[in-house]
Amino acid sequence: MVKLFSIFALLLHLPTGNIARGEETSFPGDRSLFADKFAMYTNGGDIVVAPLEVAEGKPWVWRARFWGHEPQFDIALLELGYHIVYRDVKGLWGSPTAVERWNEYYEQLVGQYGLAEKAVLEGMSRGGLIVYNWAIANPDKVAAIYADAPVMDLRGWIGADASEEIKKSKSFISMMSAYGFKDSAEASAYLGYPIDNLKPLVDAKVPIIHVVGD
Repeated sequence: MVKLFSIFALLLHLPTGNIARGEETSFPGDRSLFADKFAMYTNGGDIVVAPLEVAEGKPWVWRARFWGHEPQFDIALLELGYHIVYRDVKGLWGSPTAVERWNEYYEQLVGQYGLAEKAVLEGMSRGGLIVYNWAIANPDKVAAIYADAPVMDLRGWIGADASEEIKKSKSFISMMSAYGFKDSAEASAYLGYPIDNLKPLVDAKVPIIHVVGD
């Protein structure tokens, strides 16, 4: 599996060499272990996992949603010297507020802790919303995107013809609140979903890999 993701790293044009053991950076929060060997710092909804040996330039992966689920990519990139970072914005559905919160954390990670100016974004399922919306707002800060069946559009779920059962669900209500939509018709007409705004990533030539399976 590590070899497979090493190939992915090459396809994404990511640095995979020049790894050197150095003094571990101390991040805020409670220290524990990730995958039984990597130092993990948990500070509320923020998580940073440090590699045993840091790759030159301090490259990092910014994971979105479902922390700890199917961590193969995270572990493989840790082995290559990458930090793994997470900020919990799960109730914001990739909305402008979620992007603002990621912007704030980015400034801290790069300015205070010296991580690389460009991050590898990892989005699984609904994590695709924040990964892509943040990347679209910050294409110059993205090294690559690795996405596993990412959500790119909410219209199929929240359209004007959404069932009453869906409209009463907690997920639907939280999404409507996050974006400030007054009804599903307004949500359907919204042009701020990732699928609507990919040109900045094309112009910036951001490498992208999507993994989708039945």
